[in-house]
Amino acid sequence: MTNLLLIFSAIILIAFLIKQKKRNKEIIKNRFASNDRRITTPDEIISLMPKYNLGFEFLERVKNKREKHLFNGNTECVPIKKRAEAKKFYNQAKINGWLYITEGVESVVVSFKKNDFTKILKDNNLPVTGTKSELVALIVKNLGIEKLKEIGEISNFIKLTDLGKEKLNEYKAEFNKQFAIFRQEIELMFNRNEIEKACYYVVKYEESHPFCNLDKPNPYFSNSKEQLYYICSKIKNSDILERTGVPEEYHKTILTTMCMYYSFHDFNYQVKIKEIYNGFEQLLINSDIVINKDNPFFDFNSYIMGYNIVNIEERIEELSNLKKE
Repeated sequence: MTNLLLIFSAIILIAFLIKQKKRNKEIIKNRFASNDRRITTPDEIISLMPKYNLGFEFLERVKNKREKHLFNGNTECVPIKKRAEAKKFYNQAKINGWLYITEGVESVVVSFKKNDFTKILKDNNLPVTGTKSELVALIVKNLGIEKLKEIGEISNFIKLTDLGKEKLNEYKAEFNKQFAIFRQEIELMFNRNEIEKACYYVVKYEESHPFCNLDKPNPYFSNSKEQLYYICSKIKNSDILERTGVPEEYHKTILTTMCMYYSFHDFNYQVKIKEIYNGFEQLLINSDIVINKDNPFFDFNSYIMGYNIVNIEERIEELSNLKKE
């Protein structure tokens, strides 16, 4: 009886493994189903790039900002020569009813934290329950508007109307649709080992951003074509999949996924690799390459890029001790 149970269990396990292998192959097949469809001319590829709109990109960054900080903080990256165009769109958006500037009580509400209001109320033996707007109204009624100015500077903020949010979301939806098509084409290039070509168009896409300033390094655009090509070439030539025992049929897809991670900062790459080959993480953990068993993808990246693999906890402790000294 025991032998029969063991045989039955083995049959179920084998059936599961066969089914899983078919599923993994299907993922790869679907991912590159259009592999034979080649878009070769530069004009065709350029036409696939998602089209940025300077005005909406600016609107995305100025919403909920202080009006007087229009070109400070996250909008400081707007090149000076493009600021007039951005301001023109901004003014037209106000006319169109897409945004408005807060004033009065609303400006007070968005300028400070709720704790700022409750402290004033507590200090003056007044109720402290209610929304921020209710607390502000209570302070104004009992203590006067001047009391609120003691907290700090009251600023007017840029707020999108419902219509403005709708227009911005329409732009984002269309952009994301275009980006998905372009991204797929780049993925196919990497899968065909057209590394230099893929890197060229990735950087071309980044440079098409309206806030990209080619004369001044910008944190939004971290890699030149040469840098990205160097990284992706290292990935494609890495022997880590052989060393960890990943079946050869999954190599191309996994390495392409890593190229996409470095090209588009796709931090979902770990999930995608597990979908391609669901035993991948365990193979990493079991390998002699990985030191940080709780974070095997950290070592995976380090190995691919040619960095020394170190114990993260020991490194943190070492840095902590250096600070104390």
